[in-house]
Amino acid sequence: MIHMPSIVLDLRALAAQIAQVLAAIGFFWLLGWLLLALFAWERRRRFIEPALLAGLTWLALLALGELLLALTPCLAPNAALALGLLGVVVLCFALPLRAWQRYSVLFLTAFAMATQAYAQGCAGPAALWIGLGSAAGAALALWLLGRWPAGLRLWQRFAINIDNRTTRLARTPVRADIQATLEAQLCRHLRLAVAHLQPLSADGAHTSTPLVVDGLTPAGEPQRFFVKIITQSNWQAALIHGITRWLQHRDQLKIGPLWLTLRSLAEHEHYMGLLFRDIGVPTPRVQGLYRLDPEVYALVSDFLEGARPLRSLGEVQAPFVTDGFLALRRMRAADYAHADIKASNIMVLPGERFAFVDLAAAMNNAGPRRQEQDLSDLLVALAMHHPPESVVAIARSVLGQKVLRRAVPYLHRSTLNVETQKIVPLDLPRTLRRLIALGGEPEEAPEAEEPICPIPPS
Repeated sequence: MIHMPSIVLDLRALAAQIAQVLAAIGFFWLLGWLLLALFAWERRRRFIEPALLAGLTWLALLALGELLLALTPCLAPNAALALGLLGVVVLCFALPLRAWQRYSVLFLTAFAMATQAYAQGCAGPAALWIGLGSAAGAALALWLLGRWPAGLRLWQRFAINIDNRTTRLARTPVRADIQATLEAQLCRHLRLAVAHLQPLSADGAHTSTPLVVDGLTPAGEPQRFFVKIITQSNWQAALIHGITRWLQHRDQLKIGPLWLTLRSLAEHEHYMGLLFRDIGVPTPRVQGLYRLDPEVYALVSDFLEGARPLRSLGEVQAPFVTDGFLALRRMRAADYAHADIKASNIMVLPGERFAFVDLAAAMNNAGPRRQEQDLSDLLVALAMHHPPESVVAIARSVLGQKVLRRAVPYLHRSTLNVETQKIVPLDLPRTLRRLIALGGEPEEAPEAEEPICPIPPS
């Protein structure tokens, strides 16, 4: 006769052996690796990017697990509190807190960690201290490098090479099925018989694949459109960029919305294109937004014949600079912001006329902080192609000295547009701040742009 306690004992021993094997092979980590591998396999058409993303995620999770092992029990009594310790440190640097609030919480955290380590008589693993010391040393080296002009120029040259490489990686090959769907949509909605489709080499276009489409109207007249192909990988890049910018400048900048789907990102840019045209800001006229594939959208707009990006040109004349600040004044009157003003998003049309492009990050109901950031970005972008003294004088005549003074806190290289940081002369932001300070306070502001909906007298 078999006794029940012996059966339970045997099952428990078997379960203990299985658990020991699973722990030895890191079973949960293997499952995580399997999930990441499946994620990469489902997106094998663009394998390098998802594989890289999966690998980085894997390394981050592995590092988190090793750090938890080091924290428990030397710096926290159990794994739950060790995870809470990591959460506190991350929140201290992620949330937009005041300096005294952040350092007060970090001091209390360090006190609790030191008390726990002393109570346990644990000096901590040597690997933990080596890792923390290496991280602190790297942070100090980067801080010193950022205050050395030669180091900054070296960083700019390195960053612009990375910028050009990521621009090429952002391009999506236009497959035959995507091209056929695009041609059908253009024929159906714009009555255009597509004759030629050509990728456009555009500087700084990291979140799309630009195309130029040539075709014929029903009357046989040639017509040309600009098509911006937006894919799932472009949306991921925009999302990561937005999160990174928020973490980097959470106290100084107002970052735009983080779109949670590709569709919302594409529809937002289409909508903002319509709004900007309505208030008279020079931008390409939007012709439509079409879904070509579950993970591909096409935003179609007029092609700006003869236009060239400001980034690829030398010096521009004063009327062009004036047109730029007049466009910004219309945006301010409507409480709009472009939110991505840089030399590659400013177009010089024939006759040196001004136009903005790429409204993916644009905002309505933007608020003063975002508008001052737009102003600082425009000041620097134009001052790289026109004498800074003239740029500040024109901006003062169009916007007023008080408006210019509000942009001074954002006239620092670290708070400018990411692309501008890589190409701006290091002393230009300081020069612009000095020129604005020399202007004093005028008694009368220039004539303001009329609001879109003037309030009737009571």
